[in-house]
Amino acid sequence: MKKIIVAGAGHGGLAAAALLAKQGYDVTVIEAKKRAEMGHDWHDVMVKSSLTDAGFDLPGEDAFTPFANTSYVAPSMKTEITEPYRVSEYSGYIDRKFLLKYLIDEAEKAGVNFRFGVKLLSVACDCEKVTGVRCWERGRVKEYAGDLVIDAAGIASPVRRTLPGSFGVRNEILPKETFYTWRAYFENTEKKLSDPTNRVFFYHNHRPGMDWVITDEAFVDILVGGFQPIDQTDVDKAVEDFRQQYPYMGKLIRGGQFATIPLRRTLPLIVANGYAAVGDSAAMTEPLSGSGISLSLRAGRCLADAVIAAGEAELTVDKLWPYQYTYYQKYGNSQIGNDVLKGVLGNLTGKDVDFLLDARILTLKEIASGGVPQYKAKELLDKLNLVKKPKIIPGLARALTHLTQIDAVCAKMPEQYDAKAVAAWEKAYEAL
Repeated sequence: MKKIIVAGAGHGGLAAAALLAKQGYDVTVIEAKKRAEMGHDWHDVMVKSSLTDAGFDLPGEDAFTPFANTSYVAPSMKTEITEPYRVSEYSGYIDRKFLLKYLIDEAEKAGVNFRFGVKLLSVACDCEKVTGVRCWERGRVKEYAGDLVIDAAGIASPVRRTLPGSFGVRNEILPKETFYTWRAYFENTEKKLSDPTNRVFFYHNHRPGMDWVITDEAFVDILVGGFQPIDQTDVDKAVEDFRQQYPYMGKLIRGGQFATIPLRRTLPLIVANGYAAVGDSAAMTEPLSGSGISLSLRAGRCLADAVIAAGEAELTVDKLWPYQYTYYQKYGNSQIGNDVLKGVLGNLTGKDVDFLLDARILTLKEIASGGVPQYKAKELLDKLNLVKKPKIIPGLARALTHLTQIDAVCAKMPEQYDAKAVAAWEKAYEAL
């Protein structure tokens, strides 16, 4: 049976590892952190069914905090667009540390081997295929060989970054495609809930990015996020401003770490001979929220299914292509519209964003559609006719045009791997 190396204990890699181990594959996960260090010190939203889609049982309803409606606040704070009230039974917040512990435990039960505290250095390959990974373990370089390397090592994966250019997988996720965040929980001294409980602040303090405040009876959850690098000064300014708005914010009780997250559509090529990327290493996040747990878990299932379907055949790019194709058709294509919108927001000033929200050019349809918003030609013209700032018209018009082209580009993705057809699709995909 084939030997599978999973580089990094990310959600999607763990899903694929557990599913393949259950089928008798020899699976080893190599993770730089110690087991007790796994998981960000905060909660994130996920679709509950993504766990069962990935082959895991739900850990129990008490593991989830209900996910309620959200409002979106303009930089001036004069305009606030609020979603209709709802509490989703399908989604919920889950503790990241709890979730990773649960996934690791379940993967071990399935027969997955873990090597914690082992630093990944680079990919190992010959001129045509990936053959394993090189690591630093117990003071020396060691190579782990495998028939397939599943790259779940995150945004700065040393595996993806050291792939030869001839493999066609993008080595770098660029700074402009990165979300720079700081996240912390503060005591809720009055057990008070804001209405709505979730508020997203565009260009807070006119800093390019998105912050949020989520109130729970036990805490006030603060995220400071930038489309450009942020530092402690940015964090302190944002937190102090939120203290004025939420006077019941008490002492820091959890978190307080900086992190980077991919904030773009999934990379255009995530498979090569003997290699497949999943999760943050493949930029499988929602391009406006940064959340990627559900996408990654479901991608792990798609990957495991493709490997199993390949049988005894060598895991070449054409045998792994069904993983990429299935993932995109089921989940990845839905992220393109939000990425187009993020591209618009990232090139504007706070005053520009104020104008777009105040004039209702950006509405819930664009901000919270969760997919590709559909427009009639007249609707697009009406939006452009509202624009009174000439300098933002070209970028906005280009984005609205790209939104109308998404379905056509998605349809061009070849179902069977063909290098020329894939290259043509990649070019159209990245041009959106």
